[in-house]
Amino acid sequence: MLLVAATSGLAIVAASVAIPALRFLRTPDVVTLVAGLVVMACGLWSIRMRVPGSAPGLVFAAGATWLLPDLAASGLGWFDDAFGRLALVHVGILTQALMIRAMPRGFLRATVVVLGYGCAASAFIGGYRALLLATGLALVAVGLAAPRVRPTEAATAGACVSFGVGLALPPAALLLSGSPATPWGAGLHAVAFTVSSGLLTFAMTTVAAQSDPIADLDRTLSTELGTPVTLVLTDGGAGWIDPFGRPIPAPSRSGTAVRDAGGHEVGRLLGARVSLEPRVVRTVGLAATNARLRHDLLRQVEELSASRARVLDAAESERAAVLGELRHGILEPLADLERRLRVAGGLTGVADQAADAGSRLERLVENVDPFRHGEMLSAALQRMAGPASRGVVVGECVEPVDPAVRRTAWFCCAEALANSRKHAPGAHIELTVSAAPGGVLVRITDDGPGGADQAGGGLTGLRDRVHSLGGMLRVESGLGGTIVEARIPDLVLVVDHDTAGASASYREGPRHGGSS
Repeated sequence: MLLVAATSGLAIVAASVAIPALRFLRTPDVVTLVAGLVVMACGLWSIRMRVPGSAPGLVFAAGATWLLPDLAASGLGWFDDAFGRLALVHVGILTQALMIRAMPRGFLRATVVVLGYGCAASAFIGGYRALLLATGLALVAVGLAAPRVRPTEAATAGACVSFGVGLALPPAALLLSGSPATPWGAGLHAVAFTVSSGLLTFAMTTVAAQSDPIADLDRTLSTELGTPVTLVLTDGGAGWIDPFGRPIPAPSRSGTAVRDAGGHEVGRLLGARVSLEPRVVRTVGLAATNARLRHDLLRQVEELSASRARVLDAAESERAAVLGELRHGILEPLADLERRLRVAGGLTGVADQAADAGSRLERLVENVDPFRHGEMLSAALQRMAGPASRGVVVGECVEPVDPAVRRTAWFCCAEALANSRKHAPGAHIELTVSAAPGGVLVRITDDGPGGADQAGGGLTGLRDRVHSLGGMLRVESGLGGTIVEARIPDLVLVVDHDTAGASASYREGPRHGGSS
């Protein structure tokens, strides 16, 4: 039916405009043509945006049936009379579309829809003014009573009110003044028809583009059942989960149990007891399957995060043990040996060799722990950068609280600095470690020729190091230079170097919980 109405409307519009000389057609007035085409376009746009349900098709059909009566004038009495009786079909169709969006199924919604189609049937049964007034007032009441918290809800309510005013005002004016409200009544009706269709389309397409079917599951089920309900699901055992798979306490309220084919409870609709149609049972069953998969995935992610945290803690303990052995078990005895050799005299060459070995071991220790005697990250970066004459500038530098994050920030700067000095000698390099939402942002830039190999061993190892802390590494390298950015989640202590102190500003981020 909708396809026939749409095809007929489009064909008659095209014929009446392109071939106005045809005797059985007359060119429509501008208001009628624009209103019909706009409403049909709204319906087509909603269909293109894949808005679920029948409302988009109803909007399109309303626009098509709006055009049909004014476009045909064949001179054949029975033909013109048939088209003339379609003058108010669009009222019933658009009213049904509005009620689908504005109200859950129930007696009130059915009553308003019946009033709308009563207007369409008034050409056969009479009393169209009373029916228009009743339908218009009902739509206004629905719009005023509807929730208007979200923009889509406000748009739906506005569509009901505007269309209701357009329907009710002309017969109300006739009732009060005794004179028909023409021609302004027809113009008001056309404007209200167009505005309400536009608002309804905005509400439908915005919901289609932004809504989450899982988040809207309670509203969908409430609309389907005609009463407010809240869905809770079983996790396959003795526990309960929400539709997102998150654990929740056992429901304290009574409700309607939903069971699978084997008689096992898969979920419960909290609220008034309702009769379950097969499609509601299928919907809840699919929701339960999806929620259980999400629940298992969340549990695996938590276990993986905990396992990664344990691995990192073990690696930190081993690193600290190796560092202590190098410093106290090798470096200190080696330095003592060098002093004794020099005091003994005649063994300068051996003492120099011992000093050289100590320097090599000191550099090795710095690769394990680059911070000397508890120095801060900014000092370590300044020492790495060297004199300003070498073209390296250390900009803003906040202090990560976690030692692992502080070391990773240092290694990011060290690796990027080494690459820049190797492949872009003489380039200006800037190192910054700034506070970012949830952690730190390490940024190294140079103005060299670019061309960094992102698959190279250095950047690959650096990416793995950043990812192990839940961070992300981004590398951009082109003709304008190279940018290396690492975002690492952590607590951040913002250091004020001008006052040689630390502010009390902390930014908390997830620890070991990021993703790449």
